[in-house]
Amino acid sequence: MADLRPALRIVYFASGGIFSALPLKHLLSSGEQVCVIVTTESLPAQQSRQAFPLLGEAVKNSVFGLAERYNIPVCFAPMMNDELLSRLTTYQPDILLVSCFPWRLPQSLLSLPTLGCFNLHPSLLPEYRGPTPLFWQFHQGEK
Repeated sequence: MADLRPALRIVYFASGGIFSALPLKHLLSSGEQVCVIVTTESLPAQQSRQAFPLLGEAVKNSVFGLAERYNIPVCFAPMMNDELLSRLTTYQPDILLVSCFPWRLPQSLLSLPTLGCFNLHPSLLPEYRGPTPLFWQFHQGEK
């Protein structure tokens, strides 16, 4: 029996790393609608990708590569401001999904989605929050 519910409209906040790419890949393969990806990292230039084949391969399997493959706009956001909020409002998101994003989101953004916000974090919380959480988790010998 086919799933009759409409796809969720998701705004995805991500880093360029694997811990953001894996959940995104799963969402997309499940048929969810990721409207836009917001990141603080910029896509490596095409020249760099061609000059360094391994970099090109890494990009294909990254958030950027998935965005390219699924035709999802990427919003490079060096700072959180009213312009970004205004732009994201136009997507009328059901959910904000945050995966390894380096900033705290302001209340004005958290109140934007109709169904709420979710944060995926690759380490044990709350002890290992903040920048480089996995490093400190491994350094302390956590499993």
